Amino acid sequence: MTPLGGRLTFIDFKPDDSLCPIVNMNLLHALKSALSAKGEDINQNKEYRKIRDYIGRTIDTKEFQSDDFARCSKFYLSPNLFAYLISEVKDTFDESILKKVRDRIQKDNGKYSNPLEASWGTSALINLGGNKELIKKGVRQIRESIQANSLWAPELFFQHQRSRSVFGSSSGTSVFCLEALAKYEGKFPKLG
Repeated sequence: MTPLGGRLTFIDFKPDDSLCPIVNMNLLHALKSALSAKGEDINQNKEYRKIRDYIGRTIDTKEFQSDDFARCSKFYLSPNLFAYLISEVKDTFDESILKKVRDRIQKDNGKYSNPLEASWGTSALINLGGNKELIKKGVRQIRESIQANSLWAPELFFQHQRSRSVFGSSSGTSVFCLEALAKYEGKFPKLG
């Protein structure tokens, strides 16, 4: 646990490389699952509260609120991924945090740089009760970008900033796109 509350996620990197909000979201989710399975009150667990509070402080940063998320995470470059992960465990956070996340995603006005970004933003907006018109725009972008082989093109998912290597896959992009479409059809069946 760092003084900021998050867990160090990697070793042998510079100190500012070792704290990643995306990895800490996964830790928060895993810790919540483990504590709940043991019947423990998650809010009484000091580590859980510290990680959750670190995530909340990250949402308030200008890096998350602007397009500079790469300063928050040296590994995952998208604020939409972070927002998506928060929206998947929305009962962990209070409404003021969720509103900031929803507002941040809605600033993109339903226009995303690629279908993977569209899938994360659209799923987050569906999970958080976002603007329906913006959700429809994201769904339209996802649907229009499917390839002839019924998959989506590989999009950048992960990159350490000191490396030229980037990582992404068609299957990864496709899974998130399919999830967003399923969420949309489940939430708005008549809108199609």
